[in-house]
Amino acid sequence: MKTNLFYSYHKITVIFLTILLSHFSYAQQKAITLQEAIAGAQQKNRSILIANQQLKSAQADYNKSLGIILPQINLSHTALTTNDPLNAFGFTLQQQQVSMASFDPNTLNNPERTNHFVTQIQVLQPLINVDGIFGRKAAKNGVNARTSMAAHTENQIVLEVEKVYGQLQLLYQSVDVYKAAEKTILEHKKAAKNFFDQGFLKKNDLLEIEIHVTDIQNQLQNAKKLVQDTSAYLNFLMGTDDFSTLKPSENSALNTSKIDLTNQLSTERSDLKAVQYSVEAQKNMYNAGKMKFLPNINAFANFNWTDDEFLKTHSDSYFMGIRMSWDVFKGMEQIGHVQKQKAELKIAELNLDTYVTHSKMELETAKRQFINAENNLQLTLLAKNHAEEALNIRKNRFDQGLEKTADLLNAETVFLQKQMACLQAIFEYNFTISYLKFIQNQ
Repeated sequence: MKTNLFYSYHKITVIFLTILLSHFSYAQQKAITLQEAIAGAQQKNRSILIANQQLKSAQADYNKSLGIILPQINLSHTALTTNDPLNAFGFTLQQQQVSMASFDPNTLNNPERTNHFVTQIQVLQPLINVDGIFGRKAAKNGVNARTSMAAHTENQIVLEVEKVYGQLQLLYQSVDVYKAAEKTILEHKKAAKNFFDQGFLKKNDLLEIEIHVTDIQNQLQNAKKLVQDTSAYLNFLMGTDDFSTLKPSENSALNTSKIDLTNQLSTERSDLKAVQYSVEAQKNMYNAGKMKFLPNINAFANFNWTDDEFLKTHSDSYFMGIRMSWDVFKGMEQIGHVQKQKAELKIAELNLDTYVTHSKMELETAKRQFINAENNLQLTLLAKNHAEEALNIRKNRFDQGLEKTADLLNAETVFLQKQMACLQAIFEYNFTISYLKFIQNQ
């Protein structure tokens, strides 16, 4: 008696914990709309954040190229001390403190320790640096390329969010379908048990229903697991560390957008623009390399304040001028650099041609996928309707005792498969439209 009581108590505890855990799992679900998911990804997705930082890095390189226009200014203060005859006299001369006594041979030959403090401002003003001009153009094209690539990265992430959100909708609808199928088969099981107890049903028919119940319950559990896995991935796309189970606020609906299959590849697509800017940047780098054979012209000026005491300015002076420098020959360094830049330009041009050709292929493939998805959707909807009609007929005959259990179970299995295929076809059709718009830059 105690043993039976223990097992009854244990069974009640297990049922209670199962209900509690199911309720807790349901409570953890977080409703989310597609626009909320997209907005979250645009703000916190790590790939987008990385692309934005790469853009800032390119902008910093472009700012560095202002060195060919803006002056360079250096401020320094130097403290020296010496008893070297030549330097001691020179320091005194720079400090404008030379007197007749300074020319005394004994003073010239054996000077006392002389302190020398120099405050200096050096200014370098670039005037003509043709190679730097092309380098700045290359940096600007680098910024444009990174800007376009950041936009493309964001578009890619948005497309991925739409895809995963659609998959999550599909999975939740699948769970509903499996739950409905489970409810139906459990009702069949209950009726079959009554028939079996009355001797109207064979043992193997009852076992077939039991197997069917187990299969549906396994599929239901697997669908629930996929819901959690897909929710985790959607959370990751949104850049959050909160991996709670997400639930779409709305069910998936058939996308009725019109698609123009005659549209050709747009050269204004952000990723294509990025590759084009990269080619332009490489072209400017090649031109910059060739311009290194021309002379550079820069102006310079030094302003000095000297004294024999720290931070004093008893004497001041300046000198300034313009310098033209020309690296006439630096071994094979410049020639090799130009040859390398020319080869890099050719590689960039080939990469652009490859990318454009591959993108055209992707567009044509996407068009064929759309046609296939559209045909598949129509056929799947038709098959679902036929399967449902066949199931209703067999169910009515089964209730009248005119249909075998195996035939009814087979009809329910086919209808379940067609329901799932229909949901999958709607998802694939909707995503194909989104992908086509992405490819066509719409």
